[in-house]
Amino acid sequence: MNKSFLILLSFTFFLLSSLFGCVSSSGERGSFFGKKSLYKVAFEAGAYNSGLKEIEDIIKLSSPEEKPKLQKRYSKVLFSYAWEKFEGNTEIVILDDCFKLASAGKEYATDALLSSKPLFGFGLTYGEKYNKISHIFAQYHYNSAHIALESSDLKLALVEFQIASKATNDIGQQAHKEFIKWSKKRSDLKLKLGQANEAINQEHYAKGKALIDQVYRNDISLRLECAELAKHLDKQQYNSIIKDAQALLEKNMFIPSFDKANEAVPLSNDPLEARDIKTKIQEKFALHIKKDKDKALAGDKRHQLISLVKQFEQLEMFDHRDALQKIVQARSEADKQLELSHIEIASGRHESAISYLEKASNLWPENKNVKNLHRQTCLYVANSALGKAKKFINQKHPMLGLLYCLKARTVCPREKGIMNQFAILTNQASRLIDKSSMMFEVSIDIDFGQNVNTTFDTQKLQKEIVLLFSQESQFVKVVLHNENMSTNNKTFTIDVDIKDFNIKTEKNMFFDNIRYVSYVANDPNPNYIELQTQLVAAQDKMTSAQISYQQAVQMRNQAIQRQRAIGSGGSGLFNLLNAGSMVVGTFGMEEAKDDLSSANSEYRSLADRMSNTPPTIPRKVYSDYQYSVEEYKRTGFLKVAVKFINPENQILMQKLITDTFDKSDQTHSGYSPADLDNDPLELISEKEIEVNFTEQIFLDVPNVVSSFISDHWDGILHNIEKELKTSRRWERRLTIALQVPSRKDYILGEITNTETYLPDNIIAEIDAILKKQSSIE
Repeated sequence: MNKSFLILLSFTFFLLSSLFGCVSSSGERGSFFGKKSLYKVAFEAGAYNSGLKEIEDIIKLSSPEEKPKLQKRYSKVLFSYAWEKFEGNTEIVILDDCFKLASAGKEYATDALLSSKPLFGFGLTYGEKYNKISHIFAQYHYNSAHIALESSDLKLALVEFQIASKATNDIGQQAHKEFIKWSKKRSDLKLKLGQANEAINQEHYAKGKALIDQVYRNDISLRLECAELAKHLDKQQYNSIIKDAQALLEKNMFIPSFDKANEAVPLSNDPLEARDIKTKIQEKFALHIKKDKDKALAGDKRHQLISLVKQFEQLEMFDHRDALQKIVQARSEADKQLELSHIEIASGRHESAISYLEKASNLWPENKNVKNLHRQTCLYVANSALGKAKKFINQKHPMLGLLYCLKARTVCPREKGIMNQFAILTNQASRLIDKSSMMFEVSIDIDFGQNVNTTFDTQKLQKEIVLLFSQESQFVKVVLHNENMSTNNKTFTIDVDIKDFNIKTEKNMFFDNIRYVSYVANDPNPNYIELQTQLVAAQDKMTSAQISYQQAVQMRNQAIQRQRAIGSGGSGLFNLLNAGSMVVGTFGMEEAKDDLSSANSEYRSLADRMSNTPPTIPRKVYSDYQYSVEEYKRTGFLKVAVKFINPENQILMQKLITDTFDKSDQTHSGYSPADLDNDPLELISEKEIEVNFTEQIFLDVPNVVSSFISDHWDGILHNIEKELKTSRRWERRLTIALQVPSRKDYILGEITNTETYLPDNIIAEIDAILKKQSSIE
């Protein structure tokens, strides 16, 4: 069944029920039925002012006999609408509408109506309904007024209180009392602000702050005034504190003055101003205690210095604090080092005491007693070392003599008497050293085996080995084969014999596959097809909705024409039916309009989705391609025998050097449809392999010889450890250190394990002494 028809039938039944229940005379019928449909439509649309106007017009047009009955009837109608909207709904908009209707109903009602018993003897009377609506309405605005008061919005609170007062008298009286009470409270708070200002001007800052805080907590609207007054309080308090700080500073009460300045900092709008005052206090304090500080440092008054450190801390003079604290800590550490040195000296360990005294002197440079003790101890150790040096020189142990001479110079490098004795003794020791016994000659003889027919750069290999021996010792004289050699015939030979050398190449071929995209196919998009179907259905729905809307508009227009005809005459029932038809037509048009809007939105949404959906989906089609690949593998092998032969033609060392090479690469022509580039053959040539092997010989042969020489010196050093005489062990070790600089650090370490205070450059020092003596001779 058509929805519009059901609405029309229901509304017609409602109008007929109202007609037979409310109309009792023909005289009333003409005025009542002529306007009733209009005010009902206005009420249904929420236009209560228009509906009330219609009611007033009906009453004005009624006769004196009809007026009381109409007023009572309309009053009931207004109360019915008001109560129907009021039940279960307390929104402010609804309450305003209900109170407006109930007030209008009360205006038309008689006392009998307001106090009449309800139908069937149960429920509320019209008067009770009015009281309930007006009470809820008044209570709502009363609560709104309180919310405004809490936000200190007195204007809004006054308006809300006035609305509540018009609704009910009892709430109105209470509202008036609340407003007066709040106004008085606000006046009292403003008075307290005045009292706070007066207290601040009288320098009663605590009282002023308490009053400001009290007002701030109790009235939001006065918080801006509180903030301004608080600024005034801070300024006045700041000026007072600064004044006290300056007064204390004049009395040289630095720390209390500084505390006052710190107290003023958070109250100042300009932090730099307060910082300048603190700086003045710090500067004056630094000048005031300068003499006391210097005296305390000179007299080493530790308690006074520690007290100054604490004062610097309190005055935030952290640089002064750290510097003075560092001095105090350094002196305390110097005392500990000095105490350790006394223990060593008392035990006869003067050499060990030197390091403690040196640390103490560096930590406490102003202490002359520590400096004198350090100098005396160094002189004692240096003179003792020179005595031992003289003893070893007289015993024909010049190396040991030089060692103790160097120790004396290291301990006392600036003492003139020690340096004079150093020069005399080192000259005597250098004359006793036989420099020729520390040298030997090496001849290099390189002989390549003829097993392999290949060419090597023998001169390059000779240079590599000569360079090796030249770096090994500055006392080695290197001569090449067939050159003039000394008569002692200390000739060593290095023999290089190539035992095996071969290179071979292997070739292999296989097939490989590649999968590639041959073309791209475009398949229909199922989502696009589905959207096409939905769009056609939406278009049909939109067309149907447009037709329904046009029919609804036509129906409403016909209802309007019939309604206009009602004003010119016609029976009451006919007029009522036509008015109902107009209302239903209006409702039907709105429904059709909503359906049309919904259909249009659905169509546009589908059209947008379809425009953003591709009609086809790309699909890649793959193919396979097989191609041939050539693989080349090149390998090489080298075996070399190296021998180290002494002048007596004895093989001191022999070792095999082996090297291998393995390299492979692939090549193919490629395939352009699959974007497969051709792969050229990149393989090292046999000649390049031969060159690499040759270079490897140049690297390995010197390493083998170097390893042998290292083992040779290890053996000699091991034999030295078997020497029972200490002086002989040191002298032999120093001789080897001069011949083999690469072993210098190890040998020096062995010596320093038993003898302390050796200079780091001991070998260079001895070498310089020898060279100097050689030039004198």
